[in-house]
Amino acid sequence: TMGVLLIVDRVGRKPLLVVGAVVMGCSMMAIGSLFVSGTTGVSGLVAICLYLTGLGMSFGPIIWILMSEIFPAPIRGQAMSVAIAAQWAANFLVSASFPLMFDDSFFPMTHGAFAFFVYGSFGLLAGFLVLRHVPETKGLDQDLLGAFWRRHSREGAA
Repeated sequence: TMGVLLIVDRVGRKPLLVVGAVVMGCSMMAIGSLFVSGTTGVSGLVAICLYLTGLGMSFGPIIWILMSEIFPAPIRGQAMSVAIAAQWAANFLVSASFPLMFDDSFFPMTHGAFAFFVYGSFGLLAGFLVLRHVPETKGLDQDLLGAFWRRHSREGAA
């Protein structure tokens, strides 16, 4: 995470988020596959470490940087409050749903892998959504970012 904070201004926020989301999604899928095959062991540890690497290089630190840059100054405080509340709600849903989905009675044939497949799918979806909808804020002036959002909202309305 500390290394990413040193290079984020050179590499950009969006590429780090996309790569991190893909790494997290693929790692979760790999863990799910390992649970189905019953061979978690060292391979499972490697997949978990890859997941943590993906998180540490993307959604862990970058989301906080991006949130402080993406919202226009007049509404930044309120918008960040809503975004942080949504993030906490999502974290709660993951924490509350994992034990239910990991339980073998949910999908016995997956041997607990179902949760990892679901979360892996969300990781891959997050990468696609960032690629498609999140602007790169590296080096952008706040006025330029405001113009981007105005143009983006007009295009969406048309």
